[in-house]
Formats: sequence, C-alpha cells, structure tokens
Amino acid sequence: MVNRDLLSGRHFKIRKQALLSLNESILPPGTRFGEFNLHAGEEVMGKNPVMDFFYHYWLSKHSEGHLPRRSDIRPSEVARHLDHVVIMDVVRDSDSFALKVRLIGTHVANFYGEISGQDIKAIQNPNAVNRIYHLSGLVIAHKIPQMSVTPAFAPDRQYLEAYALYMPLFGDSDDVEKIMVAVDVLSLSRKRDFTA
Repeated sequence: MVNRDLLSGRHFKIRKQALLSLNESILPPGTRFGEFNLHAGEEVMGKNPVMDFFYHYWLSKHSEGHLPRRSDIRPSEVARHLDHVVIMDVVRDSDSFALKVRLIGTHVANFYGEISGQDIKAIQNPNAVNRIYHLSGLVIAHKIPQMSVTPAFAPDRQYLEAYALYMPLFGDSDDVEKIMVAVDVLSLSRKRDFTA
C-alpha cells in the first residue's frame, strides 16, 4: 500500500540530488547533458505544468484501498498531453527487471525514436537508458512517483531542459506492473552563452 507520508516525501531520503553525469544526447549529435536532479512524491509539483497535470491525474486515480492501475488510465482524460506519455511494462526476472515500451507519444518519439513494442534499451543513448532504468527502479522499490530534471545544451546554442515524471501503475498484487512516464522537453531561450 502507498503510504501518504511517502507521497509527501517526508520519509523518502533521495531528493533533488545529482545522480548521473550525462555525456550523450537524446537530441542531435553534439548535445551535452548535465547532471540530473531527482524529485520524489509531492516535490514534483510546481516545476513544469505538464508534470503537474500528470501528477494530479495519477493522484486522482489513487484512493483509499485502490492504487492506480493501467485500466484506470483513460486516453480521453489526458488527450491534451497524450503525445507526452510513455507506458512501459515492467518485466520481472528473478533478480532484475526489463522495461518494454507499450506506448510512446509523438513528443517523446521525436527525441527517443519510435520504440513501441521494444525494450527501452533500443534507445541509442546508453546514458538515457541508464537514467530511465534508475528512475524506474526507484518507482518499483518505493511505489511513488519520481521525476528527473535534466539540463541539455544543443550544438545550435539552444539550451534545453527535459522533465520526466515516472508514475507507478499497479497490478492485483499491489506490485508495480507498468510505469507511466510523462516527458516534456523545453527550449530555454535567452540563457547566457558562456563560450562567447
């Protein structure tokens, strides 16, 4: 069962800390990523309107005695942001898991490629794969939403920020069977160019 204190982040110690340095890009060759920050539970709020929308949506499917399941997710209820959604199956092995992509929205496919029906490892960026597996592992272990915020710098001097909110979807045994991810990649205009 998901503890309400966990959703508030009060009993969750991994918060807003740099985890990985990303050297490769999900964007055009030459894009560099910085370290990403992690936010858990209610700490995901107020950082990005698309993430706020999905966090509230996920919470609306969570009620006493009922954890959000894939069958609770209605495309018509998220239609305005459906292109930002990825749904992955959690395929468990005895001591590990794999992530099979069931659905990938067009906004996300523009950066990662169309990988529906494939393992997330089909992404050509090993650092992105490692980040996705890391966040998914936290979702599986703690059963609460996790969000990464990753800065990026593209060769055309465009500064970018990628938000990804990972939300658990449960099965009958209250184990995480699927993970719904909302992704938003933004261009941050008017950032200072330190190379000039």
